[in-house]
Amino acid sequence: MNTPTLKSFFGSRVLLGVVMAFAAAHAAAQTAPAGTGSASGSSDSSASGADTTVQEVLVTGSRIASPNQKSVSPITTLSSQDVVLQGTTHIEDLLNSLPQFSGAQSSTSLVGATGTATADLRNLGANRTLVLVDGYRLAPGDPGSASGFLGYAPDLNLIPAPLVDRVEVVTGGASAVYGSDALAGVVNFIMRKNFEGFELIVNGGGYEHDNNDTGIEALERAHGYVSPSGETSGGFGGDVTALFGTNLMDGKGNITAYLSYRHQNGITAAERDYGACQLVEAAPSYTCAGSGTTDPAQFQIYNASGAPVNIYPTSPKNALTLGPGNTLEQFNALTEAYNYNQFGMLIQPSQRVTGGAIADYQINSSIDAYARFMYMDNQDQVYDSPGGIFGQIESVPCSNPLLSASEVADFCTAAGVGPTGDASLSILRRDVEGGLRINDYRHTDYLSIIGAKGNLGSNWNYDTYFQYGTAVYQNNFVGDTSLSNTANALDVITSPTTGQPVCANSAAIGCVPYNIFSIGGVTPAAVAYIQEPAIQTGYTEEQIASGSVTGQLGSYGIKSPLADEGVGVAFGSDYRRETVVLNNDEAFLSGDLGDGTTSVNEDGSYDVYELFSELRAPLISNKPLIQSLELELGYRFSHYNTAGVTNTYKFGVDWQTTPDVRLRASFNRAIRVPNVLELFTPESIGIDGTSDPCANAGSTGRPIDSFAQCARSGVTAAEYGNINSNPGAQYNGEQGGNPDLRPETALTTTAGVVLTPTDVPHLTFSLDYYNIKVIDTIQHIGADLILDSCLSTGDPLYCDQIHRAPGSGSLFLGKTGYITDTLINAGYIQTAGVDLEGNYRVPLPRFGTLSFNFNGTRLAEYVVEPLPGLGDYDCDGRYGIVCGQPLPKWRHKFRATWETPWEVSLSAQWRYLGAVSVDASSSSPLLSSGTVYPVDSHIAAYSYLDFTALWHLKNYDFRVGVNNVLDKGPPPLGAGVGSGPGYASSIYGSVYDAMGRYIFAGITANF
Repeated sequence: MNTPTLKSFFGSRVLLGVVMAFAAAHAAAQTAPAGTGSASGSSDSSASGADTTVQEVLVTGSRIASPNQKSVSPITTLSSQDVVLQGTTHIEDLLNSLPQFSGAQSSTSLVGATGTATADLRNLGANRTLVLVDGYRLAPGDPGSASGFLGYAPDLNLIPAPLVDRVEVVTGGASAVYGSDALAGVVNFIMRKNFEGFELIVNGGGYEHDNNDTGIEALERAHGYVSPSGETSGGFGGDVTALFGTNLMDGKGNITAYLSYRHQNGITAAERDYGACQLVEAAPSYTCAGSGTTDPAQFQIYNASGAPVNIYPTSPKNALTLGPGNTLEQFNALTEAYNYNQFGMLIQPSQRVTGGAIADYQINSSIDAYARFMYMDNQDQVYDSPGGIFGQIESVPCSNPLLSASEVADFCTAAGVGPTGDASLSILRRDVEGGLRINDYRHTDYLSIIGAKGNLGSNWNYDTYFQYGTAVYQNNFVGDTSLSNTANALDVITSPTTGQPVCANSAAIGCVPYNIFSIGGVTPAAVAYIQEPAIQTGYTEEQIASGSVTGQLGSYGIKSPLADEGVGVAFGSDYRRETVVLNNDEAFLSGDLGDGTTSVNEDGSYDVYELFSELRAPLISNKPLIQSLELELGYRFSHYNTAGVTNTYKFGVDWQTTPDVRLRASFNRAIRVPNVLELFTPESIGIDGTSDPCANAGSTGRPIDSFAQCARSGVTAAEYGNINSNPGAQYNGEQGGNPDLRPETALTTTAGVVLTPTDVPHLTFSLDYYNIKVIDTIQHIGADLILDSCLSTGDPLYCDQIHRAPGSGSLFLGKTGYITDTLINAGYIQTAGVDLEGNYRVPLPRFGTLSFNFNGTRLAEYVVEPLPGLGDYDCDGRYGIVCGQPLPKWRHKFRATWETPWEVSLSAQWRYLGAVSVDASSSSPLLSSGTVYPVDSHIAAYSYLDFTALWHLKNYDFRVGVNNVLDKGPPPLGAGVGSGPGYASSIYGSVYDAMGRYIFAGITANF
C-alpha cells in the first residue's frame, strides 16, 4: 500500500498556490496603511470611520465577521457543558441526542458496523452533512466501507469529546460558503484553544439493565436458548485526557496541546433478554427464529438439470438436516434455525488514542502564523456469528466414504445420480467449531493545517492556509471459511493405501476431509484448513489550499444611506484534491470467503478549483419597526475534473423589528459531487435484496406471484414453483460505482423568528421552518424495488437487470443469480419541518439560578421518489424495510439545571421520541407490500430521563450522572421489519437506548 506521506503533501502542486498567496498577502500588508482590524481576522468598523471599536466574531455559515453573532440560517449550539452533563465519551452520541440528527455509524451500529462514527443531519445521510473543525473541513474517513458508500463520510472519532468547546449546527445548504457536501447542513466543532496551564480530565461509566421481560424470556427458554434474567452490568468504558498550554513571547502566541486515551468494552445482544434470540412475528406476539445456515448442516438437493428434488413432497422448501443417529430428516425452520442473534454487538469494543496541538504566533501586526495538528488511532473489533457454507452448490461424490447409506439414497439415488456420479447439493452449514468471525478495524487519521492571517489595513484582512488530511485504514478479517478449501474438503475418497478418507485433490496442500455428514464429525484439523484470514488496507486523502480576503467597505463610503454600518465582503479561492485507495488481498478479491461476496480494489481521485464570494449589506438601521435590516448573498463557482462546472449560491434576509423580535429567512442552492467511491468503485456481486416473491413461500411471507409475473423476471415453466427461498433473507446484487454520475443538488428554504422579550430577561425563543429538497439523488435503486417493479410492470428498464441462475432460477445461489443495481442519479428526497428552541435563566435570590433549555423538531414530511415517474412515498412518522430507522413526527429534549450557591449544580433532562408506524401499513403502493403484523405495526412514544450532579471544589470539578434513569429498554421488533445500520438483534440500537441505564462519573483537575 502506498500510504500518503508528508513528502507528497509538500510536493503537491497546490503548495505553490499557497506560497504565492501568502507572499502576495504579506507584500500587501507591508505597503498598506495601518487600519483598525485585528490579526485574528475580524475587524472593527463604524459608519463615520471613528475610533469606536466593535468586537466582531465569525458564526458558522459565513466568512464575514458580525458584531452581533447573528445568522440568517438557524444555528443550534451545544456547549462544553452539554458534553459534561451527558457524560458521553463518544461525540456522535452527543449529536444524536439532538432531535435534528438521525443515528449513523457509531459504536452502537449493529449492521455493517465499520468502527467509524459519522453525523447524519435530517436523516439525509452522512455524506450529505458537512463536518468542520474550527471552520476547516474534516477529511473523508473510511475507504473500506463501500457498502452503501457511506464510509467516505468524515470520522468523528478524530474529535475528543472533552476538548470540544461548543458545537454549532447549521440547517440547510451551505455550499456557497464551504463547497460540496453541505446539503443537509453543517456541523462545526469549535475546539478549546489559547489554553494556559494543565488540565486532567477523567471520565468513566458503564451500563446496567434489569432483564425482566418475562414473556420474551419464556419464549427464548422454550426454544432452548439461554435467556438472561435479572440485573446485569457491563459495557464499561472511559477516557483520560490531558490538556496543557502556554503563552509565548509576552502573549504574542500560544501553544495548546492534548493527549487522550479511550477504552470501551462491548456488550452482546445475548446479555439482554430482548436480544438473546431473533424475534419473528407470530400472532399474537413473537417467536424465536434465526438463520437456515445451521449446525448440523441443512441440505437442498438438485438433479442434473438444476431442478430441486423434493424428498418430502409436503416440504416446499426441500430442506433436510441431520437428526438422531445421523439420519436425514425434514428441516424445521421454527425449531432448528440457528440463533445468530446472540452474537450481535449492542456496543462495539474499541480503544482509541487521540492527540494534537494548536499553535499561533503573531509575527507582527500583519502576520499571525498558525498551525494545527490532530491525530487519531482507533481500533474496533466487530464480531459476527460463525461463518460457514451459505447455500453454495457443492459437488459431493456419491462414493464419498463420509456419506451414510441413507444420505446416498437421498442425495444421489433420488436425484437420478448413479453411484459413480456427484451429488449436487446446496449446503447451509455453520462453522461453529471455528468460532466467531471478527473484523478488526483500525483507523489512523491525521489532520494538519498551516497558515497565516492578519490585517491588510483599511479594514481588510486575509487568511491563507494549506490543509492535509488522511485516514489510513486496515481490516484484519478472521474466522471466515474459504469456499475453494471447503469444496476440496468435501470432495473425499478412500485412500488406496491407508483405507482412510482423504481429499480427492492431491494438489490441495494441507487438505483435511470436512465431515459435515455426521454429528460431531468435524475435526480441528478440518476447521484449520477451511478457514482463511483476509486483509484490507487503504487510505483516503484530502489536500486543500485556500486563500480569502474579508473587508468592511464603510470606510470607502459604500453603505446604505439608511444604515449605520457599511457593506462587508469576503472573496477568495480554494483548491481541493481527494484521493481514495483500497487494496484487498486475494481472499477478498477472489470472492472465496463465506457467502461469496467479491471485494474490489479502489483507486481514484478528483480535484476542484473554486472561486467564492460573500456580501453582507446592512440596508436600514434604527428606524420604526426596523432596528436593522440586512441582506446576505453568497456565490461559489466550482470546476471539477469529474463533474465539470457547478454553481451554488445563497440569499438571506435578517430583520430586527424591535429589540424583542428578529425575523430571518434564507434560500440556498447546494451541491454534492459524487465522491471517489461512487465514481470509481468497480462492480461486484454481494448481498443486496431481502426477498424473491417467485421463491416458494417467499422470505417475507408473500405468496408466490403468478407465473406470468415471474416469467417477466426470467423464471421458466420448469423453475416456477420450485425456486428455493434464502432462509437468511439475503439475495445477490451487483453493485458498484458509475463514472457518469452527476452532482446532487439541494434547494433549501428556511424562515424563522427569534424572540428575546425585554420584559422577560434571560429568555430567548426561536421557531424556524426548513424545507430541503435533494434532487438527482445518487443511490442504488435496491434489488427488491427492481424486482418488484419488474414483476408488477414488466418494464425492461427493471426486468433487464434481473439475472436468474440457469436451471434453479435462484437469485442467491453462487454468483450466476443476481440483480444489477449500480449507482445512478435517481429521484429526490424532500424533508420539511419546524425547529423550536428556547432558553430561560431565572435568578433565585440566595439560591443560585435555575436555567432551562428546550430543543424540539416537528417533522412535517419526509418524501422520497426512488425513480422519476415511479411515484413517491412519505416516511414521516414511519419506520420499516423501506423507510429505515424511525422518523417520529415529534422529537425533543428538555433540560433543567439548578446552579446552587454552594458550588453544586443539579441537572435533569427529558428526551422524547414520538410514536411511529410500520411503513407497510401505509396506503402508498411503494410501502404497503408485505404482511402487517399487529405486534410490529406501531412503536409507542418513548421518554427517557437523565440526571447529572456537578460539584466544584477549588481546582477540581466532580460529576456523576445517570442516563435513562428508569432503565427503559428499546422496543423489540420482529426480523425483517426494519432496516438501516442501526437495526439488528430485533432493535434499533442507534435510535433507542439499547443497553439500558448508563451510570457515569468523572473528574476534571486544573493546575
